[in-house]
Amino acid sequence: VGGETSVFLFFFFTDTATNEIYTLSLHDALPIYGNYAFFSDTSLRSPAIDLSGIESATLEFAQFLDVEPPEGGTFFDGAEINILDANDNLLVQLSLTGGRVQTWRNIVIPIPGNIVGQIIKIEFRFYSDDFEALGVQAGWYIDDVAVRGI
Repeated sequence: VGGETSVFLFFFFTDTATNEIYTLSLHDALPIYGNYAFFSDTSLRSPAIDLSGIESATLEFAQFLDVEPPEGGTFFDGAEINILDANDNLLVQLSLTGGRVQTWRNIVIPIPGNIVGQIIKIEFRFYSDDFEALGVQAGWYIDDVAVRGI
């Protein structure tokens, strides 16, 4: 990190329905869940990232999002980004979103100042309920994930 770009080459994918864990590479666009099923709950988790010795950091990635939009502020299907400590404990939820963007967008999210300086993991989590308000949807795809720090 420290002024350079750190790109996560590998994430760990967990499917809670089967408890299977996969190691995946982010060389191509990676679906966290595409054309997703009812009661999906999947996550991608980075290896430990050492943010010590830097002043500020951002999480940057590209995403394609096509999921059920929230209703009245409630996310029945959600695309969530969390920062965990080195022991996989939740430190902060960076983002929770849903809806039908249906185009690739570059996303930049500042990492909170109280998190900078720690060893962290980034978790991308997708979940859904048992209803398809808009029919079958593509899901959540991410690509080009990086943490930039100064």
